[in-house]
Formats: sequence, C-alpha cells, structure tokens
Amino acid sequence: MLQSNLFSSPPLPHSFSQMVMRQKKPFNDVYCELTNRAKVKKVAEDSLSEFNMMFRAKRMDLVLFTDAIEHIVKIHRVITTQLGHALLVGVGGSGRKSLTELATWIAQY
Repeated sequence: MLQSNLFSSPPLPHSFSQMVMRQKKPFNDVYCELTNRAKVKKVAEDSLSEFNMMFRAKRMDLVLFTDAIEHIVKIHRVITTQLGHALLVGVGGSGRKSLTELATWIAQY
C-alpha cells in the first residue's frame, strides 16, 4: 500500500502520508513521516494547478516555497483530524487564507 520511495530522510515536520496519497478522510491507522520533499512539493503544485483550473475566478498565484509547503502540510493534518481546529496567526497578506484553501482542496472537502 505505501511505497517505500516516499519515506527517506530528513522528515517534514508534522507530516503524514494522507496528503501525498490524496485519500478522502477518514484515513485511519496511518501516521508516517513524509521525507521525500520533492514528492510533497509536486503534490502541492499539482493541487494548486487543479484548484486554479476548477476555480478560475478565485485563481491563486502562489509561490510554494519550503515554509509554505510545511504550513500546508500542518493545516492539512489539523483539518483532517477528527474535531481538529487551529488558530492561524500572522500579519495581513501572509497567506493564511490561501494556504488554508489549498490544504482544504488537497483534503478533498
């Protein structure tokens, strides 16, 4: 089920395989560290492209650098956890809403 080429070092913080496998929640009994940063980045970029194709009026022109991808993974983990909630804090224009929308799209809500 899980491909061994997804898991190598160094791991992404607070990450797990549900994001890469694009499974609809709930996805029980799997909590593995994602260590293939290239695969995670490709999933995030592909998901952003799909989002922009589906919602042309809400098109997001995001630069997915390492910190942004780590935040997407963290937000994805929180929203796919049963009764999960988070408070995103930051200055205006820091990408809280955009990264949350992308994480929600990846979680298939």
